[in-house]
Amino acid sequence: MKRIQDETVPEEEIRRAIKQARALFAYQSENITGQAAWLGHAEMFANYEWFLTYLDRLSKVTPSDIQTAAQKYLRRKTAWLEPIFQAVRRCRHEQP
Repeated sequence: MKRIQDETVPEEEIRRAIKQARALFAYQSENITGQAAWLGHAEMFANYEWFLTYLDRLSKVTPSDIQTAAQKYLRRKTAWLEPIFQAVRRCRHEQP
């Protein structure tokens, strides 16, 4: 987490991630169920335009974009969520 905030991601790694995301989008859009899932996601978090422009916007992601997002959204506190959830699950199972 700290590394991605302090260093830019190599272009090759970004190209590989974009290629994987494009393939996933294409594969999941091959049937009506997948298309419905993508459209539902778009409407839930943005709007229909998101679905239509996703691939174009994806191809424009830069190392600077990723670093800026990491600096803005990744915080040390978020890394503690999984241990907290595990502790809560353990407590629930230990109760009589």
